[in-house]
Amino acid sequence: MADQKREIWIHRISHHYNVAKPLLDEQGYLTIGYSDLNDPRIDFLKRNLFKDFSSFNAFIKTTKHYNASRFSLHRFLALFKAGDIIVVPDLEAFSIYEVVESSKTIRGCTITPFKAINGLEVTVGKADRNLYTNEGTKMIDLGFAVKVKPLSVTGQNGRTRDCVDLPVTDFADELLASALKIKSINGDITHLTKSVDNAIRIYKN
Repeated sequence: MADQKREIWIHRISHHYNVAKPLLDEQGYLTIGYSDLNDPRIDFLKRNLFKDFSSFNAFIKTTKHYNASRFSLHRFLALFKAGDIIVVPDLEAFSIYEVVESSKTIRGCTITPFKAINGLEVTVGKADRNLYTNEGTKMIDLGFAVKVKPLSVTGQNGRTRDCVDLPVTDFADELLASALKIKSINGDITHLTKSVDNAIRIYKN
């Protein structure tokens, strides 16, 4: 990769896969849950308290989310930045994305109606801008999103391809394959830069 200063993250789709996967594929939004925390009346959002972990942690203690997943939420909200790389596992494959814009609430994203994998229409609430199914009666627990784009590579034949749906057995070495089995929602895998670069090199050629 040209810019070694950018960090590399792994983030799995942990909330509402049927909705989150097509939203990523079609509109470039990688999501996380916690929709109850994206209320504009919540102080930690108004004052950007999530950017400092101690302030974030103090706030999370007042909610039902004071558990191990709070570290993943903090990384998503505060650490994923434009230019970073995110590897997204999916069954026996993985995709590689570049962060275009850091996190924002779902309400702050420009999302158009789309269909979930199960065929249900996903709409945007007129009043709260959250995502809904069942003709606007069931809110989807996706609270925050990062705008991403697939990492593109140009092969020796001059053809450009996006690094999406790469089979693990063909493109991931042992270290990356192990990381793709992550149990937490996300994590820092910058130490696996060579493994990610190698996957890109193989795909490119």
